[in-house]
Formats: sequence, C-alpha cells, structure tokens
Amino acid sequence: MRGRFDRSAASRGAVLTERDMAIVEAVFLARYLTLDLICQVFFSQGARSSAKRRTRILFDRRFLDKRRASPNAPDVYYLGMRGVRHVEDLVGDGRFGGDFDVASVGKIRGVSGAGADNPDLFLVHELALSRVYVDAMLEARRQGMGLRWLPARALELRKLGFEPDAFLDATYVDSEGRKRGKAAFVEFTQVLPKDLPAYVAERQRYLALKKCRGDFGVGSASFLWLTTSRAKRQKILDVISQTVQRDWWHAWYAALWPDVRGLVLTGAVWEGVSSEERAAFLTLKREKSETVAR
Repeated sequence: MRGRFDRSAASRGAVLTERDMAIVEAVFLARYLTLDLICQVFFSQGARSSAKRRTRILFDRRFLDKRRASPNAPDVYYLGMRGVRHVEDLVGDGRFGGDFDVASVGKIRGVSGAGADNPDLFLVHELALSRVYVDAMLEARRQGMGLRWLPARALELRKLGFEPDAFLDATYVDSEGRKRGKAAFVEFTQVLPKDLPAYVAERQRYLALKKCRGDFGVGSASFLWLTTSRAKRQKILDVISQTVQRDWWHAWYAALWPDVRGLVLTGAVWEGVSSEERAAFLTLKREKSETVAR
C-alpha cells in the first residue's frame, strides 16, 4: 500500500477532463484546497470517492502537490509543477484578464511546508481564506454572477503599500445588459494587530487615494473584515469609527467567522460602523437604476 505522498505511474494513461483542469485552476487561485473543498465546488453530493480519485490522478501527474502535514491532518493540495505550466499557459492566453503575469505563477502557488516545526499552524489562516473563496465561488454560481479572486501572495507581489488577505470582484449583468457589481479586499484576523489604528489608517489611505481603478480596474473597493470573536469584531468597528472619516464608513464591513459561511457576498451577515442592523455586502437588484453601474 502506497503512502499518501507517494506518486503512482498507474495514472499516466488517465485522460484529463475539463473538470480536472478547472480543479487545477481553482487550487492556483485559492493556493490551498482540501479534498472536502474540492468536492463542494466540483462534485455532486455523495461523490467523494470520485473526487478523491480525480485529485489523486492530478497529484500523480504532478498537476497538484500535497502540503506536508501531521499524520491525522487531511490532505491539502497546492499547485504542482505541471500545474504551474498549465496555469502559465492560461495566463499567456489571457484567461485571467491580466490579473497575473506568467512570471508570477510559480511565486503565487502554495508551498510544501517541509521543514516547518508546525506545518498545520500556518494552514489555519490559509484554509479559512480558502473556505471564503469556495463559499464566494458557490454563491456566485447560484446567483449567476462572475467572481474574480486574487490571493494574498498575488497582492503582495503588486506592492500596494499594504497586504490584504485577498481581493474579490463580484459582477453580474442587469436586465439592460449592463455590468454591475462590487469589489472588496478581504481581511481575516485571528489576532488583532498591535497597532490597530495604524493598520486601519494604512488601508483607508489606499481607498482615499482612489488607486483601485489603476490597480484593479474597478472604481472603488470595500473592506470585508472577518474575525473570530464578538469582542474583536467590536474592537475593529470602534477603531474604524475613530480612524476613518464618516463619509468612508460605508466601505467597511466586519463579521464573525464562520458565521458568514455561504453568505459572504449577498447575505445580510455584515456589520458596519453606523448601523445596528446587519447588511449584505452586495444587494442584487437587477431592475433599472437600482444599482450603480460599473
């Protein structure tokens, strides 16, 4: 019986499908995906054995690799070297609309974790963001929306002046054929920064300079800030109210993780500074003049 990190030559003759390549693409964008997350996006309920077989083929063929983990931890996939070459081809063909360049693909992909003292610790944060990505992808699919996602490493390479955990841009077409939607930076915080006001001010400065148009092709962006306790969420909202000018409060949202599961984009799960009622990040109003056009 082969080990979980051993590859088999038996998969060499397997025919790769469009779904297989879509899995490779999703792993690139998320940086890390577990088998359960891959199942949620690409396989019907009860098809775990099929998902396991296809991801094993992709692993054997080096389109995917596995992060080193403790014996009882689930397999965590990241982009293998053949996967890097495949995504580089997609980038060269314009698949991601200029969000990535060929030289950056190998830098953005996940890492093995080999030699780390505690390989699972780092993944708590990374997999939380992977779940946000998967939830947003599924929600966009249900709502007939497009979803653009850039992971933290891709944003780091852009040298924005701050390092958010992700960028998303959710779009849809209204009844008159116009493109509408909303963009946001995603922050996931388990431990609050020591200088939280400076952390917020740095991000607000970017918004105030209106650099999103040049950097991401969108007129504006919000901040979706996820944290793990009510006390932390309240602290974040308090600091935003003290640091950010009132006319920018609308751009800041905070919520508890994992309370937003499955509702990141359109669910009334986000709290703002100026309202006690929870609100949705994006309200789908497909009627004329009800949503600002992009």
